[in-house]
Amino acid sequence: MNIVDTCGLSTSVANPIARDAVARYVDTVLRYSAHWESALEALEIEPENVLVRVLAADFYLAKGNVAETQEQLRHALRVEESGPDSLSPRERALSRAMRQWLVEGAPHEALATLMDALTQWPTDLFMLKRAQLVAFVLGDYKAMLQAARISERECQETPLFYGLLSFALEQNGEAGLAEVAARRALEIDARDVWAQHCLAHTLYFSGRHEEGTAFLQAHASDWDDCMSFMYTHNYFHLAIAHLALGHWRTVEHIFDEHVWPLAEPAPVGDGRAFARTDRADVQDQLGALGLLLKYELRRAVYGVDNPVASRWASVLEYVALPVRSLDPLHDVLVVHALVRLGRLDEAEVAVNTTMREYVEAQQDVSRRNDLTVQWLGYARGVLAAGRGDWGEAAELITQALATHGGAAMGGSNEQREVLHEFLLLALDNSGQS
Repeated sequence: MNIVDTCGLSTSVANPIARDAVARYVDTVLRYSAHWESALEALEIEPENVLVRVLAADFYLAKGNVAETQEQLRHALRVEESGPDSLSPRERALSRAMRQWLVEGAPHEALATLMDALTQWPTDLFMLKRAQLVAFVLGDYKAMLQAARISERECQETPLFYGLLSFALEQNGEAGLAEVAARRALEIDARDVWAQHCLAHTLYFSGRHEEGTAFLQAHASDWDDCMSFMYTHNYFHLAIAHLALGHWRTVEHIFDEHVWPLAEPAPVGDGRAFARTDRADVQDQLGALGLLLKYELRRAVYGVDNPVASRWASVLEYVALPVRSLDPLHDVLVVHALVRLGRLDEAEVAVNTTMREYVEAQQDVSRRNDLTVQWLGYARGVLAAGRGDWGEAAELITQALATHGGAAMGGSNEQREVLHEFLLLALDNSGQS
């Protein structure tokens, strides 16, 4: 019997309740809503299903629990190897790609597997989303766009597709086309928060900051049911648009109320859903640290005294040290925070022990080389700045950002913009500006 999911794709998930939970999970991922626990609901019903285990791994990855992510994927492989051959080829490909990426440490191989699968099942938006995520982590923005183009013909009227296309276009410097795609997404679904985020990117880089702040503020209520990353990240975009306009107090207010709230976030349900903000979440920390660094650099440019120094410590308090290398951009921003607070010994350990060992352990030679030059190089430049050696800092950071703008560190062009702003400071302080 051929069982199909809500997208008409063959699936091995036989129990209709579990199948519904899987469908809700996929929709949740694409919409960035808070209730990702449907992956665990499916797991409780069909614990020996490979796809269900893979989605549970995806859930734990979003939670930052790498050990549990890997265990779920290993369990999926055991089931795949010992159970009946009911797994669809599409599900088998997804399982293999996630394992290559997160267990075997072979992200380029994982991306190739996902791209091949997309050519066979172009309407699988979860497959597309994860292909783009792996490409994003690698800094391979051309692959992000290639993946979206594979799906485009079959997804002309598909809700949530055009946001995926828009982001890939924007990361490839196609701001005009990205705006068209984002607006098309919002025509289909005005509450598509990822498309709202994509439009924010295009408005920011085209210098339309008044329009950007007005648009984002008008849609802010749509983010209330988002997972912490999307909630805090869209407010990050609102904040940097205000920052570009010199609205210092507004930026401070957004930081304190939404990006890194002063009040402890309340738990949601049984704790398996995502809170609106999560201080332990690497992406929440990344956004907060990036905004603080950008704020300080911009205020220095305008010669205004800096009132946010204490906020660095409020974020760093929740960072797991030494850094865990879950996100390279996060880690270099943590190094910035440690240096900013005068904790140079801890910054040295993070860079020259934890981060260096992570790079040396990479099986993917291309990835190892990229991280050595861009990630370690940039972080060592920040250390040099902390020691007052701005000449060495400028040299190291220039080399790090010379290759694809430091894309191997991950993050979007907008998130990494602050690294280039710090380079300008290093060049100025070393007399090279």
